[in-house]
Amino acid sequence: SGQAPSDGRTAEIPADAGARKSDDVASLMARARALSRKIDVVRADLDAASALIDQAVKLDPTNAEAWATRALVDWRYADSYLDRSPARFDAVRQHARQAMSIDPTNATAQFAQALALVLLNGNASTREAAVKMLEPLAESPDVDVDGLLSLSLLESSNLDKARAYLDRAESDAVQGRRDR
Repeated sequence: SGQAPSDGRTAEIPADAGARKSDDVASLMARARALSRKIDVVRADLDAASALIDQAVKLDPTNAEAWATRALVDWRYADSYLDRSPARFDAVRQHARQAMSIDPTNATAQFAQALALVLLNGNASTREAAVKMLEPLAESPDVDVDGLLSLSLLESSNLDKARAYLDRAESDAVQGRRDR
């Protein structure tokens, strides 16, 4: 099994192999997200999430969602003060760029790229670029951009819009919505 027949024919791949691989990647990603989104996350959680994403990327290196999630887990190391090294910040940028190069329409890839732009670069032009990426995602059920969008707008001195997104983020948190 798994080998080509000896008569020169090629071995057939089961029709559901692609679906199984996709399900495996989705399962790995869900487990990684659950670990990395814990409120009281510790290094062991993020290490385990990283290992799961590494498996997902190995199974499907063209999965933009996996690369974007990898960028977000890398960011979580820094955000949780577990690893704020330049190498970790470079990994956030690199993985976000990889996700965007695979699928620039993927909401999680766009969010990861905007996160890298806003929080790792911090200049006015990158904040403006991030706002342009984030505003269309504000209604997406796939990512929660309100907090990052409000921060970007605050730093751009667009206080009214920033307040609106911040209020919405706070309302969602109080009501337990958008728990991503």
